[in-house]
Amino acid sequence: MPEPHSGVSYTARASRRASREKDRAQRAAQVAARHEQLAVRASPTLRGLHLDMAEMHRAIERRHLAAAEMNAHHAARLAAWHGTSAEPRFITAVASALGVEHVGVSLLLGNREEAVNVGSDGVATAAQEVEFTLGEGPVHDVAEARAAVAVDETALPSRWPEFASQVAEFGVHAVAAAPLRTATGCLGVLTVFDPPAESARSAAMLATVADALVHSSLLAPDSADPLDLPVLVGANHHAVVHQASGIVAEQLGCRAEDALVVLRARAFAMDEPLAAIAAEVVHRGLRLDR
Repeated sequence: MPEPHSGVSYTARASRRASREKDRAQRAAQVAARHEQLAVRASPTLRGLHLDMAEMHRAIERRHLAAAEMNAHHAARLAAWHGTSAEPRFITAVASALGVEHVGVSLLLGNREEAVNVGSDGVATAAQEVEFTLGEGPVHDVAEARAAVAVDETALPSRWPEFASQVAEFGVHAVAAAPLRTATGCLGVLTVFDPPAESARSAAMLATVADALVHSSLLAPDSADPLDLPVLVGANHHAVVHQASGIVAEQLGCRAEDALVVLRARAFAMDEPLAAIAAEVVHRGLRLDR
């Protein structure tokens, strides 16, 4: 999902986003401060209401500050880019905001399967592909529970044995993931691969960045174009896999969810990426009912 191909427009748009997010953070801070002041003078009955309103607007402030930081970082990298290397992507600004290297964003279908994955680097992309192929890992658990997970190196092998075994080859021994929550459900998952030791601060920051991605990027594009989503630039779209699931479902007379399990089993047995097996089904007529 590339943006219009102009380094100047890239930088200008990212800078404008950063400025707008700073303004929104300032407005939320002002509202929060007003409720905090009112809480001091309020009756016991109203004090709790004002404190709740203050905390809600402080959370909104943190959301917009995180979005401003990511957009400012993205703008700075774009401004310094001279076209001699790979173009900077917004997902790397997400990693920077979290103080880590390997970050993935997954958007989900209604059945909680990944529709789109984007990784900040080769490690994140490879780890996402492993999870997508196996059907086990942080994205699936977070989507199911709609709650964050943090799994360290001692717990990872017992929680997701095959996933842990394969991602260890890329140097990933721990994960932390947070849901991209909306008012009605879970839009996707933000995952950090091989994060530093979990702390209350890092968990809170992961939740804040996830909140910022939902409300300041995924649900609030700058234009009427639904593809104007910088965080998804360079994403891996899994349309061919879901198309193959439909074909295999017809071959086997089963549900698409069960057909996806069959596709995953074939990919695992053949030691091939799931997308490669799916492409064989869709484009070369591979049948899995024989």
